[in-house]
Amino acid sequence: MFNLDNRVTEHNAQGRRVSRFCAAWRAFGNRIHRRGDAEAAHWGWEVTRRPLLSRRYRDPRFRYLAECPACRAVPDEQPCTWCSGTGRIRLMDDGSSEELES
Repeated sequence: MFNLDNRVTEHNAQGRRVSRFCAAWRAFGNRIHRRGDAEAAHWGWEVTRRPLLSRRYRDPRFRYLAECPACRAVPDEQPCTWCSGTGRIRLMDDGSSEELES
């Protein structure tokens, strides 16, 4: 006869082993990225945990930079009046833009 209780118990035990392994893997990742995470927190950067213990650190101010529509970031003899030759403009929260200060 088929013993469902035994199969459920085996399944639960396997699930607990997987859960413990995943928790240990996360703890290991936190340990090896401790300094980078602390530095990111200090500077106010966003930290994204990615697969295989990798992290992505990003300064949120970069979301407000865009390519200059006037010069398309192509160097010219005369600096662009919109971006002063940087090739980037700063987007405002409302979607408008302003010139970057040098």
